Amino acid sequence: MIDDKSWQNKELLIEKAGLPALSAPIETHLKQLETQLEESLLSVNQRISENENESFNQTDKRTRWSLKYPTQPESHFDSFFEAIPQIDLYQVLCFVHAQTDFISSFTHLRGKYAKHKTDRTIISACLIAWGTNTGIGKMSKISDQTADVLQTVSDNFIRPETLREANRKIVDEIAKFELFQQFNINEKVHSSSDGQKFETRFQTINARYSPKYFGLKKGIVAYTLVANHIPVNARIIGANEHESHYVFDVLFNNSTKIQPEIRVDPIRTAQIKSILPCFICSATSSRLVSKIFTKLSPNHFMVSNIQIITLTTK
Repeated sequence: MIDDKSWQNKELLIEKAGLPALSAPIETHLKQLETQLEESLLSVNQRISENENESFNQTDKRTRWSLKYPTQPESHFDSFFEAIPQIDLYQVLCFVHAQTDFISSFTHLRGKYAKHKTDRTIISACLIAWGTNTGIGKMSKISDQTADVLQTVSDNFIRPETLREANRKIVDEIAKFELFQQFNINEKVHSSSDGQKFETRFQTINARYSPKYFGLKKGIVAYTLVANHIPVNARIIGANEHESHYVFDVLFNNSTKIQPEIRVDPIRTAQIKSILPCFICSATSSRLVSKIFTKLSPNHFMVSNIQIITLTTK
């Protein structure tokens, strides 16, 4: 550090440091930097458009480009996995249903007035169609079910509440495994949540623009709470919404037997600390707030007996 007295001879100090740019007026220096930036932008864009930069992929008509990511060499599987026979997704669903009875969670929209009963085969086909992003139309072409039948079953049986109940049954069974406890840290279940971005082909109520992730198109965010590598709760939100607004939601509305004790989230402390009290105060009384929200330290606090650790980032 240079004190005020030494800085009186700043011209001499700048000359000794070999930094003549500090002696020039700031307007002149900024103008030079702007010129260099414009020249670099033109040069980089020209090399990309002429396919001279091998780090980018060109799309049709050369109107869009994307970065090339290095491909990982195919690793050889262990002999243990090579000895296991391959099975299709339907067999996996059948096995999981035999252990958890999760398909019974997909009840008809009309309840007891429904004329059609749950068909495990068709519901499994719909789950695979939506889960693999194949779609009902393509699934009807590769299966023995018509598109009308698949669409009707999907509309009547598959909805957020039935999906949540089916996921709860599967998660509760996973929690019984001894292997599940091996992921605990200091004998406590840790959790975190993050959003996965998906581009949408249809105009939905949650679809929003996000140039960072979707360019000129719309998309949604699947905000998922994960505990010991198991997705225990999720919310579909818009790409324009801040994910920290839904931290309390996915924690408080977790109905599974996996109740995380410590939550680690790499978001800014100030954001989550300012959001949770406001959210709780808007829905509960001040007396209940004092029971739910107990401040521990600048980076730790409790929500419904869940210790939340926020990793402060700059």
